[in-house]
Amino acid sequence: MYDQSLEQLIDAVIADGVITEQERKVVYKKAAALGIDQDEIEVYLEGKLDALKKNEKPQSGKHGVVKTCPNCGATVESGAARCKECGFAFTGIEANSSAKELDRRLQAIKGTDDDDNIKRANVISSFPIPSSREDLIEFMAALEPKALSGIPLKKNKIDKAYYEKYVECINKAELTLPDEKVGQIHSSRLKGYNKKYHVLYTIVILAIILIGGGAIYTSNKAIQAREEQAASLLAEYEEWKKESMAEIEEYADQLNEQLDAIPTPTAKNWEKCGAMWNKVSWSKKWDNKKYHSLLQEEGYYSYGLDKDDFEAFTRKKNSIGEQIRAAHEQALRNSGMSKHDAHNATVNEFYDTPFRI
Repeated sequence: MYDQSLEQLIDAVIADGVITEQERKVVYKKAAALGIDQDEIEVYLEGKLDALKKNEKPQSGKHGVVKTCPNCGATVESGAARCKECGFAFTGIEANSSAKELDRRLQAIKGTDDDDNIKRANVISSFPIPSSREDLIEFMAALEPKALSGIPLKKNKIDKAYYEKYVECINKAELTLPDEKVGQIHSSRLKGYNKKYHVLYTIVILAIILIGGGAIYTSNKAIQAREEQAASLLAEYEEWKKESMAEIEEYADQLNEQLDAIPTPTAKNWEKCGAMWNKVSWSKKWDNKKYHSLLQEEGYYSYGLDKDDFEAFTRKKNSIGEQIRAAHEQALRNSGMSKHDAHNATVNEFYDTPFRI
């Protein structure tokens, strides 16, 4: 109904069947940030709580099971994984019911295709957060290796579901077990996990950006130097481009003047026109390997800056060449050759100017 993060927060605070004033304030603050009226979220919150209580099984009245640390003898509350006094780690703790129930539900899905994996992810996402202290602590311990495994960006649907459920448990622990500091401990581990891969992503991204230059820069100074170098290269390119465009225009004008100097081809002067025509050719190319990437970005790749002028020159020269061929064909017909033979004799004499690739 509401934003997923708000729904997760509400599920976390009502999981134990009780909402403290502090928890209400946290929910109101989150709802206000999302533009939701306080009265509206209050009604929704109470409805969720009532529904939870109706579905709850009667809880055992036993509380405060007391154990002692085998290392230092200090009192240890039931479910603690480590002694507060000496830090001794307890072993042999029985798996909690929530962890076993989640595993049972997942094992019930036998398939291995995408649809089955989606079902498993949904089971994890919808699984209720434990309400008892011991169950919550052990459930978080069971989730941690699955939630913090692998690379975050490569997590599949199931791994992502474990990660999100682990975050829900941390939020729940920070609210309901502030004295235990269990939530803070797991939160610290989560931040360390995210930070580690955040640093890795940063390095990989920098490597990809800088691989073209053959070097990987990890310091701000090196990155700044590369940016300055790129700016300098761009300035040089713009200057070269400006000068080259002027040269291209002048060169194209010179060749066009030579083409314009060719007389109108006739059966009498076609040989002279052909000799003049053959002398006119575009022999220069404005390209530069130093600015190869910049030329490619602007659409000049493989053609150079002279592409448009070269194409215009080619069309003009080909047009004149066709006129000279036609004049030669007429000369052959005037000498008595048939129209068919005259055409065949001249069809390959003047070729289109090859387009430069």
